[in-house]
Amino acid sequence: MAVSLSKIASHVNGDLEQADPLLLIESVSGLQEAKANHLSFVSNRKYAKLLQYTNAGAVLVSRTAAVPNGLAVIRVDNPYVAFAKVQQLLHPTITESPHKDKWAYIDPTATVHVSCHIEAFAWVGPGAVIGARTKVEAHVRIGRNVIIGEDCRLLSHSVIRDDCQLGNRVILHPGVVIGADGFGFAPSAKGNVKIPHVGKVVIEDDVELGAHTCVDRGALSDTIVRRGVKTDNFVQFGHGVDIGEDCLFVAYSGVAGSSKVGKNAILAARSTVLGHLDVAEGTQIGACGVLTKNVKQPAKLSGFPAIAHGDWLRLNGAKRKIGELFARVRALEKRVLKR
Repeated sequence: MAVSLSKIASHVNGDLEQADPLLLIESVSGLQEAKANHLSFVSNRKYAKLLQYTNAGAVLVSRTAAVPNGLAVIRVDNPYVAFAKVQQLLHPTITESPHKDKWAYIDPTATVHVSCHIEAFAWVGPGAVIGARTKVEAHVRIGRNVIIGEDCRLLSHSVIRDDCQLGNRVILHPGVVIGADGFGFAPSAKGNVKIPHVGKVVIEDDVELGAHTCVDRGALSDTIVRRGVKTDNFVQFGHGVDIGEDCLFVAYSGVAGSSKVGKNAILAARSTVLGHLDVAEGTQIGACGVLTKNVKQPAKLSGFPAIAHGDWLRLNGAKRKIGELFARVRALEKRVLKR
C-alpha cells in the first residue's frame, strides 16, 4: 500500500515542510535504512544526528525539532504516536470474511454472529455468545457461557474458560489463558486444601494480551482488566486483581491476588506487585522491582523492596563503594591498634 505524504500528514494531524505532498510512501523504516519512498521518525533526541545522513522521503519530527535544510519533514506533537498511526494506515488489519469451518465445534446452544470467522478445530462451548466480526483462530477454546464482544481477535491456542467475559476489540495472542483457577490453597495437617474459585474474569474493551499471558479467575469476586490495558508476553494477573485503564505490563511482570493497580501504571520487565496492595494511578515500577506496600501517590519505584527510583540509584552507587569503604575502615582499625 502506498500513501501520499499529504494524506499521511492529514492522518497524523501534522504539518509538511520542505516536502512534496504527492510523494508516495510505501513503508516506515529506520533513519539509516530508509529509502526515498520510505518514511522515518525521530522520537529520541540521541538519534537526531542521523537526520543529516538519512535517505528517507520524509521524517516525522516534533514541532520544535531542528532539521537540516532540504530535508522533508512532517511536524507532529508526538513523533512516536504518529509513527504508530502511520503503521496502522500502511498496514491495516485484514478483515476476514464470514466463515465457520466444518471442522470447528460450535455447541448448538452457542450464539455466534453471522459475520464471525471461525477456523478449524476451534471449540465453542454451550451458551457462549460471540459478537460481530470476531475472528477465532484454530485450536482456540471458548468455554461455557463465555461472552465475547465485537471485532475481537482470538489467536491460536488461546483459552477463555467458563463464564468469563471479553469486551469489544480485545486481542488475545497465542497461548493466552483467561479464567484459570487462581493459586489458592488452605494449608492443613493433612495437606493443602484447594479453594474453589467461583469468580470470573472480565476483560473490558480494547485490551491486548501478549502471548502466554494468564489472567486467573477470582476466588469470590471477579478479576477485572479494564479498558485499554496492554501486556507483553508472559504476564500474570492473579485472582481477584483489578487492573486500571491503559496500564502497560512488560514481559514477566505480574500482579498477585487481590491487588488493585490504578490507571496508566507501568510495570517494567520482571517487576511484581505483591498481593492485597493498592497502587496509585500513574505509578511506574522499574525492571525487577518488587512492590511490597501500598503506593498512595504516583511514583517511580525500583529495587527489592521497591523504593523511590532516585533513592535506588543512589543506593546502588553507594554499593559500588563498599569495598573501598571497607578497606579504609580496616586501615583505620590498624592505625588505632598500633597506638
